[in-house]
Amino acid sequence: MLTKTFTLLAAAVTISVTAFAQSPTFSNKFQSAKLTPAIENKMLKMNTLRSTGLEEMKPGNISSSNANVGSTSTNRDVTHTIVGTTYYDLQTNSSVCNRLLNNVDGTVQATWTFSAGNQGVDRGTGYAVYTGGAWSPAPTARIESARTGWPSIARTGSGGEYVIAHNTAVSQLQLSSRSTLGTGTWTENTSSLTSPIPNGNWWPRLAASGDYVHAISITYPVANGGAIFEGQDGALCYSRSSDNGATWDIVNVVPDEVDSAFYNGFSGDGYAIDAKGNTVAIVVGESYTDVVLLKSVDNGATWAKSLVWDFPIDKYPALGISDVNGDGEADTLDSTDEGFSVLIDGDGMCHVTFGYVRVLDDDPTSTDARSYFPGTNGIGYWNESFLENEDPPVIVAGATDVDGSGVLEINALGRYLNSGIALHPNLATDGVNLFLSYTAVVENTDDGFGFNNEHVYVTASDDGGITWQEPVDINLIYDEFSNGAFGDLARDVINNKIQLLYQFDYCAGVANNQDCNVGQEQTIMYVEANVEEFGVSGIVGVDAIKNLDKTLTIYPNPSTGLLTLDFNKLKQTDVTVSVTNSIGQVVKTINSLKVTNNKAMVDLSGMENGIYYVNVTSGNMNTTLPVNLFNN
Repeated sequence: MLTKTFTLLAAAVTISVTAFAQSPTFSNKFQSAKLTPAIENKMLKMNTLRSTGLEEMKPGNISSSNANVGSTSTNRDVTHTIVGTTYYDLQTNSSVCNRLLNNVDGTVQATWTFSAGNQGVDRGTGYAVYTGGAWSPAPTARIESARTGWPSIARTGSGGEYVIAHNTAVSQLQLSSRSTLGTGTWTENTSSLTSPIPNGNWWPRLAASGDYVHAISITYPVANGGAIFEGQDGALCYSRSSDNGATWDIVNVVPDEVDSAFYNGFSGDGYAIDAKGNTVAIVVGESYTDVVLLKSVDNGATWAKSLVWDFPIDKYPALGISDVNGDGEADTLDSTDEGFSVLIDGDGMCHVTFGYVRVLDDDPTSTDARSYFPGTNGIGYWNESFLENEDPPVIVAGATDVDGSGVLEINALGRYLNSGIALHPNLATDGVNLFLSYTAVVENTDDGFGFNNEHVYVTASDDGGITWQEPVDINLIYDEFSNGAFGDLARDVINNKIQLLYQFDYCAGVANNQDCNVGQEQTIMYVEANVEEFGVSGIVGVDAIKNLDKTLTIYPNPSTGLLTLDFNKLKQTDVTVSVTNSIGQVVKTINSLKVTNNKAMVDLSGMENGIYYVNVTSGNMNTTLPVNLFNN
């Protein structure tokens, strides 16, 4: 098991001891191997969506399809199934969208940015669903009638499904919905979340819990034809529906904690969202700004701000250098690649991950001179317990020294936007264990065009993120010569199985930056694996699922219906209990439940078998724990 004893990776140019000592750093425990000099010292100018429009792809010739859609391969206890394809390979610029949903009845929904073969002209949402023991046929067209991108899917409290994307034809956010999972006509809506600026809001994310649907996006950057909104170029906007998406009572509001008083704006895809019970969490940041957690315990009505990472220069200047210690010399600084994931666990604690990079701005005359070091190695991790001691994030995963040589033998990198050699983190939980997927460059590999392959990895923690297991190479199990990226874990781990969606091909990087990918078909791969494959035990027997801070225990769990809420000596009087099922429907509410001797009883007898979420609120307490009902 990994510990907090790894040394900081030297992943950039030489840094003076004085500058480094006076710059804040992540607690870096991964990993000790150095990189080959060509990669270690490589520095690239930082591309931004504001100036390059990287979401468009280069034209190219179309290759023939080799994907055997619906085929399944099993190795160890890890199953790979092809659920679709696409000729548009850029699934995100930074953070991975919420693309995969699982349900306690065994159904699964998957989405991705799809193109049938003409390099994105027909781009839109690809959709596949697992019902009745089989996946639906691979889609041959998008679900929308117009060109869209960046789909994010949610399941509403009424049992329907909801997809958000940006519609490039009308430059607005598009909402596509239908009332029954896997069947029926999609209803399209581009008027509910009308943008406050010309050319719209773009790069959205979606999350739902109960009857509430939550969306985030940014206003279109000025360089791409957008406009300043409330003093920001790329303002983070939050929207909310409290009636399963039928109407929206909050539309494109910039939370005070990330407004122009603090930040100049953000880039597309530099944010993520999660929702569970009444709690909503948003993480947002840039490579030259703080990383911020916004948390709401009242379904987005109010927000509290926490700094996950405090970038040492506030409101980074339009013209300036990364000089932290005031000596007139640009400093190389720890930062992020803007690829984030946020997870609300069973007791309401937020966990955050991101791709780690180092950055340098040594030109005071140009905003285009900001640089980053693509050889930086690491996936950063933070949770709310770090706040108590003002602990920095820790590096918990990354590219691995497969041959044990002490050097990561990497010759050339297939480029993603401003990332290091470990990127695309995504989190999931079963209520006890944490799971983390990510993409990393693999040493001593070659995609046939001189670039090292990237694989998708999964690691796990059974102690709330303190220690993490050695990562498991998901691509290697299926095909060691393949390339994998954009992994998305289903947030809830059900029946002791992780469920993962990722993009699979044989070319490093994406078509924006690597010609190998131009005109090539990409495979959308679905993976299931037992949690034991990642070095942790599944949830068994009558083990109670507890808060990490031990303020609340619910037992027995699994249960036949009669539950005891134990507040573990925390004095409580009346509490409110809300119970939701696996698709977010509120199935029981108890107001003013009496607590006697730190305990209260809740009867869920008669409900169908499955996983439910019990939300308990009182004063400043807001805790949600999963319960497994098993009546026979």
